[in-house]
Amino acid sequence: MLRNALLPLAFVALAACSGDKTEDTSDTSSTTDTADTTDTSDTSDTTDTSDTAVTSDFGTFSGTVTYVETIDGETNCDADIALTGSAFSGDCADCTFAFAIDAEITRDGSTSDCAYNPVLSWLPDPDGVLIDPGFVFWETLATDYGDYSNVAATSVGYYAYGYTYPGPYFQYWAADGAVEGASVTKSGNDVSWTVESSTTESTPLYFNDCGTGVASEDVTAATGTVVGTDDVACDASTFDVWTLDVTGGTVGIFVDTVAADTTFDPVFWINGPDTCTGYLADDNADCTYAPATYSCPSWTGELEAGSYQLVVTESAYDTSECVSGTVGAYALTVSGATATVFADDTAATAEGATTVLTVNGSGTITP
Repeated sequence: MLRNALLPLAFVALAACSGDKTEDTSDTSSTTDTADTTDTSDTSDTTDTSDTAVTSDFGTFSGTVTYVETIDGETNCDADIALTGSAFSGDCADCTFAFAIDAEITRDGSTSDCAYNPVLSWLPDPDGVLIDPGFVFWETLATDYGDYSNVAATSVGYYAYGYTYPGPYFQYWAADGAVEGASVTKSGNDVSWTVESSTTESTPLYFNDCGTGVASEDVTAATGTVVGTDDVACDASTFDVWTLDVTGGTVGIFVDTVAADTTFDPVFWINGPDTCTGYLADDNADCTYAPATYSCPSWTGELEAGSYQLVVTESAYDTSECVSGTVGAYALTVSGATATVFADDTAATAEGATTVLTVNGSGTITP
């Protein structure tokens, strides 16, 4: 399903036009108005209304949205939504029009798993974080990064940590030449728009903490027998998966580098017989051929009898540690278990479901 988050829009250059607010709304913990600190008798009002003084009246707005989402070709969301616009509260400098929007589903063919994006549907945010949605449009918007035309945004306020931040904050979803798959046009008092997006989930392979967390230990390099050598891609796009057959008892594992020209920053983790990731080792032992900054992984611990998976890869934290630029070579030392290659150079992720969202809207302004 479409998660309750913004579309991955490319339009990141626009600055917000909301007085002293900014487009970056990730930190909402410190936007209250503290200019007057003399009266501390009433601390029950946690609403910041410092930016709601400007009211823009462009008349009224009436429109409809058709909201369709498919997942791997199967319909998840399919609804018609009626939009009713009234006077807009908050600064929208130089906007062509702005309306506070009330939205209501008039036709519902969606499944129970459908989660409407409030930015594109104007429906209430099920998490209650985004509040007071509005529809704002600029025929031309000048910014420090350039001028844009036919710009549309959903204005929102935020409710978080018991505080209300009315903004308005603008979530831009259309601009000519800046947002792929989205457009909005105004002809006289008629407005129409479309937004289309396609996203494919990337599912990690061979790593699953099963909700129980992953343990790690700082230990010296485990001693034992070098059971094999191999290599992994420098971009952390592949894993080597070894099968560990354990009879029960203390198991030691050490992944070491083997040459200066193929050194890299290795990391490994251990999956239990239930395939849940239980232990991870990283940067806790000296490498024979040390990468520039980091070190090698080692782990020693007690494992019950069974068949485990040992997954070795390049650390994705800083792939520049892989000096060859192509592969990092390693030697695997194991004690207390036998190890055989299960999957060599297997992909780190697999493509999951593809979500396609199509939003078409139109409406009329009555001055």
